[in-house]
Amino acid sequence: MSFHHVETCPDDLTLLAERLDQIARAGTRIINVTWQPARLGGADQAEAPDARGGFVIISQSEANAAANAVDETNEPATLVAANTPRDKITA
Repeated sequence: MSFHHVETCPDDLTLLAERLDQIARAGTRIINVTWQPARLGGADQAEAPDARGGFVIISQSEANAAANAVDETNEPATLVAANTPRDKITA
């Protein structure tokens, strides 16, 4: 099962590059990056859009990707009681 994430990033290309790198290092797939102007606080929507804005990042990650990777090994699981000393665990 996959999950989609939507986050914002300030209108700074250095910060955007850093955030995209963080997302990619986490193994998350970047779907889309869009710049949008800042929303005006006033009720008058006829005003010109503000030149300041930010980026919207849409990404997709797999639920429990690490667990899925273990499951795909087809190795038998070893069940161990929580209080078992590490040196007493055998596969």
